[in-house]
Amino acid sequence: MQFYEPILEYLRDFSTNFQHPGYLWLIPILCIVLFFLIRMNFVTYSLDDLGLKKLKRMRFYVFVLRFLSVACLCIALATPFTTITEDSDGDPRALVLVDKSASMELYDTSFIDFLTEELNKELPTTVKVFGTEELSPVGDAALGHSEHVLLISDGNANTGVDILDVAHAAKDNNVSLNMVDLDPVKNDVAVVVNAPTSVPLGFPARITVEVSSSQEKTVPLTILVDGAEFYNELTTGAVSIEPTLSTGYHRIEARVQSNDENLENNVHYAVIQVLEKPKIFVLSGKNGPLEQALANLFDTTRAARLPADLSPYLAVVVNDQNVNNVNALTDFLRDEDGDRYGNGLVVFGGFNSYDRGQYKGKQIESLLPVKVGKPKRKTGENTIVFVIQVSGSTSAEKVVVDPATGKRTTITEKEPTIDIIKAQAVNAMNNLNLKNNVGVIAFGVGTTGKSFGSGQEAIEASVVKIADIQPLYKNRKEIVDKVSRVIGGGTTAPDIALRAAVDMLRSKSGDKTIIFLTNGRFSAGLTGGENVPIKVNTIEIVKNAYLRYGIKTHTLGVGSRDDDIFAQKVDETFLKEVAKSGDSTYDRATNMMSLLVKYGDPHEKGFGENFALVPLSLTHFITRDTDINAILNGYNEVVPKDGSKLLVTTDTGLPAVTTWNYFNGRVAAFTVFTQNGLGPLMQGSNSDLVRNAVLWASGDPRRNLDVNVQVGQAIIDKQTEVTFTSDDPVSGDCQDTKLTFDRSAGNSYIFHFTPTSTGFFTVCNIPYAVNDASEHWRVGEHQDLETAVGITGGSKFTFDQVDAIVERIKTVSKRVIVEKTEVRGPFIALAALLFLLEIFIRRLTKRG
Repeated sequence: MQFYEPILEYLRDFSTNFQHPGYLWLIPILCIVLFFLIRMNFVTYSLDDLGLKKLKRMRFYVFVLRFLSVACLCIALATPFTTITEDSDGDPRALVLVDKSASMELYDTSFIDFLTEELNKELPTTVKVFGTEELSPVGDAALGHSEHVLLISDGNANTGVDILDVAHAAKDNNVSLNMVDLDPVKNDVAVVVNAPTSVPLGFPARITVEVSSSQEKTVPLTILVDGAEFYNELTTGAVSIEPTLSTGYHRIEARVQSNDENLENNVHYAVIQVLEKPKIFVLSGKNGPLEQALANLFDTTRAARLPADLSPYLAVVVNDQNVNNVNALTDFLRDEDGDRYGNGLVVFGGFNSYDRGQYKGKQIESLLPVKVGKPKRKTGENTIVFVIQVSGSTSAEKVVVDPATGKRTTITEKEPTIDIIKAQAVNAMNNLNLKNNVGVIAFGVGTTGKSFGSGQEAIEASVVKIADIQPLYKNRKEIVDKVSRVIGGGTTAPDIALRAAVDMLRSKSGDKTIIFLTNGRFSAGLTGGENVPIKVNTIEIVKNAYLRYGIKTHTLGVGSRDDDIFAQKVDETFLKEVAKSGDSTYDRATNMMSLLVKYGDPHEKGFGENFALVPLSLTHFITRDTDINAILNGYNEVVPKDGSKLLVTTDTGLPAVTTWNYFNGRVAAFTVFTQNGLGPLMQGSNSDLVRNAVLWASGDPRRNLDVNVQVGQAIIDKQTEVTFTSDDPVSGDCQDTKLTFDRSAGNSYIFHFTPTSTGFFTVCNIPYAVNDASEHWRVGEHQDLETAVGITGGSKFTFDQVDAIVERIKTVSKRVIVEKTEVRGPFIALAALLFLLEIFIRRLTKRG
């Protein structure tokens, strides 16, 4: 640490009490000017030694007094202030929002008049109704209010703003959302199919079928694919399937068997189009593993030279070619017609390409997201807050639940998980670059022996700020010591801890990151469901932190030193979802590769030394849901360009996979290899990275079809739009609908029709699905509603808890008012007093 840093830090803290601290810099400047002015002799006197001594004494007094006067005036110009805090009851008012959409008919709402009358006796209360038979705009209804909101709704919205977005806006405006726990009086079951509209042949068609029930019942679910039974089991919640489909259109039908209130929502239909394999050109003079793999997935043409006409192809794949073989690709990537997509380019490196293929300064380099050069890692200078779990679920005693019998057994670990977590947290901090700015929060800190006024106070007390944000070179020793000594075993409150971390980071500039160290199991046991509300809330907080403040969340799975049992002790699926929501990555604490690459100092490796690949994004199409474990030993020396996206690096931080958009074309650069080409990259799950890159570069494969017909989402008795795209002029009627095109733009022809029944139908010989109104697609309380309530600090009540509702609204209405009071007057008065004192001393000196 430099000797002057504590002084600068003190000055920064001191300057925060001034509205215009810049004026304070005038004090040292005017001090220097005043010093030289006082020393100068503008009039020459003939003085003896005694006279000179008196003159020097007078000048000293004048300098000191004038300096103090000037300093007081500068301080007054800087406008110092003091803060006064006062507690206020705020403005406790209630707004009751009543959902009148069709799905609410399943619940007992006879209490509404009683509830609103009782609330009005204690608080100013307003009642508003929203929703219709087919529309439920829950988010719109809750948006933009100054009163605290009490929602009487199941939360199943089918239009308008997302309730979770509304919750974050409400929290920023100090407004809480609360909800009433509804009692279902009618049974209803609904099923909905979520499926892609199109997939290329050979790629997985992931279909999710969701079953919901107002009374949380398990019901028989049957899924039909093209009329044949594919799935038939008792189900509640979501089911995912991946049927093998040939080219063409396929009908997906899901049915539940239930004697319930509304039979129309017991069936749901969807249509998937399986497209022909995308047509690509492979620039290569050999038929190696890459060429063979692409031939199985795509409609490929392979040659050692580029053809004169590339128009039939959606993408060009270049496999380790020198600059002499790569040219004339600019027009191929750039779409002059202004359509949605240009074409794609994927360039694989090796011994004959990039820095080894004379790309530097050539046309091909201008198209790529990388340029030839020696890569330099940017280290440090990130602002990071560690959020560390030390709660009861990390203690030595664990409750194991047998999934078959439900029997609960308590076991005692030889090494408590909390000790492992603290050791892994310290290890993570020791691996960071010292230029990073770091703070630490722990949640689940023990509160034994302390008393609290409420359960909420106890939960909040279990979240402790271990260290404020400071450069790591200043506080690493202190942080490591505090983390090692923290006592855990308290309540699990990751949501409160993450919000505290966001508050620490939101006003910071530059790269901001939360490193979330947890086992992802927010209970005392070794089991936990994916939809535990606290987990849903955690994901939502992380997502909002990234979207609103640019704060990324890196998850670090902690709690085991043994990779063989790591997955049993750590909920890695959940932690990966959290990382995706925060636009970052997940690491096991046993390797921490991406953490080291992004925030540490990984050791350099020479060409020919083995290295692993590290994904830096879990959300990009190329890296999403891929398991990369390839070990390679060769790389091209390249540097990512500004505006590019570095998706994968080596474990030393060198670029491996980089992408960008060249105009409206897509380009991917692979710059790692082995002595035998791509080697392990073409084996096992690693090949998904290659497949996804080529598919991503190809874009929408339907854009090159001679005729393309797309039918919008069709709802019974609602107008549906059909788009007919063709380079040749279209006129007349669609033979199977007898409907005339009513408007056109360019090569797109659009018409509308209104379906009158549900099921499968055709328009222009294209099959489409018609379903019941979307208001009926989901029933039961939607989990997002309770999550939104939690985000704003609200609560869930039964209708008869009037006193609790009133108390809650009054509590969240309380405010701490901070007032600033300027204190310029005393400094101006002191400056005047010092000036008068100077005059007095000068007169006194003359008389003496």
